[in-house]
This record gives sequence, structure tokens and C-alpha cells, in this order.
Amino acid sequence: MQRREGTVCDINQNQVTVRIQQLSACAGCHAKDFCCSTDCAERYVRVQTSATDFKVGDVVFVEGEDRFGRLAVFLSFILPILILVISLVLGLQVMKLGELSAILLSFALLGVYYVGLKLLDRRLRRIIKFNIRKLDQAS
Repeated sequence: MQRREGTVCDINQNQVTVRIQQLSACAGCHAKDFCCSTDCAERYVRVQTSATDFKVGDVVFVEGEDRFGRLAVFLSFILPILILVISLVLGLQVMKLGELSAILLSFALLGVYYVGLKLLDRRLRRIIKFNIRKLDQAS
């Protein structure tokens, strides 16, 4: 179970938006404004919840299961790279396309993948769930 501390920054009906704080190691770093590390940036997470006792400014914990993190990494990074490489190899070796045509085919298939991922957004939101707890309720 992954747990991150954050601050409630927006509340809409059954959805709470939480800003995940920078890690303490990054806060004192002189290069934090120029760093592209995923650990050093503020992130916003939308959490579906029926709880109504949250207020803007509340310090909360956002929790998610490890398997959801692995699924997100697979869908965001691993699968797109596989699509790119496999379609490039198939375009060059099997379809005997020129390099430029194979590259354009790879990018086109990658675009189709991302459009499909966007179309599956609601389904993925039902699968990948986060829990939110106030700081004093976390165990």
C-alpha cells in the first residue's frame, strides 16, 4: 500500500482533489526548480469519495494499492514503448517499409493507443481507486 500526504485543494460533489506535497529531500535542494524528477514535483490526485467531512486545506493521506501503481506504469510507459518498438520492427522487416514510413506508422499506432486509452478513461477510473483519510484518522 502506497501512502502519500497531501492537502485538499478542491472539492466537487463526490470528488476531492488533493495536492501531493514535495518530498522533504527536494524541499531543501538548490536545483528543485530545474529538476524533472518525479519525486520533486507537485502532483494533483482526484479521489472519488462519498465522505463529506473534507474541507479545502485539510491535510490528508491518499492511499493506493501497489498493483494499481504497477498497472499505471505498464499502461503509461511499458506498453507504449512496446507498441513503438514492435510496430517499427514490423514496419521495417515484415512490411518492408522505408525508415520514414515505418516511423510514421509507429507514431500513428501510438496515437491510436493514446486515443483508446483516453476513451477507456472512465473504466480505468473505476479500476484504479484511491482512498483518502484525514491525517488524524490514518492508522
